[in-house]
Amino acid sequence: MSEETATETQAPATEAGEQEAPKPKPTETVEFWKQKAREQEARAKANAEAAKKLQQVEERDKTETQKLAERAEAAEKRAAEIEGRAMRLEVAAEKGLTPAQAQRLVGETREELESDADALLEMFRPAQAEEPESPSLDLGSTRGAPMPLNGDPLEKALRSKLGIR
Repeated sequence: MSEETATETQAPATEAGEQEAPKPKPTETVEFWKQKAREQEARAKANAEAAKKLQQVEERDKTETQKLAERAEAAEKRAAEIEGRAMRLEVAAEKGLTPAQAQRLVGETREELESDADALLEMFRPAQAEEPESPSLDLGSTRGAPMPLNGDPLEKALRSKLGIR
């Protein structure tokens, strides 16, 4: 009997072990989760490639935008220079300055240019020189005293111009 009990006890144990281990759910198997991991890896690789392409497109567009911004900035600078030059020449023409003098005008606004032109005219205004005496060929009949016979008007004019007394 003891043997029969031992075999009986062993038999129910094996039957009970089979009954205790029910079939696992598909979400509880290792193969299921490995498959899910592979799917996620594939999706991540596709997303990484798409992100890289997007970044390349954005960089290309950014460089084109930067190029356009630089061109616009250069055009604005060139236009400002041309407007300044035109305003400088207008002020110079109004004040009676030569083109060479107009290049020396300094200022950003029209008023600054006009005041600089006035200052330039003051500095370089020729001194009002006395009218040089020109020799009279009428021997003084129209101008008062006749020219002395030993007078040299050319010598006098040269001495006055050179500052020799």
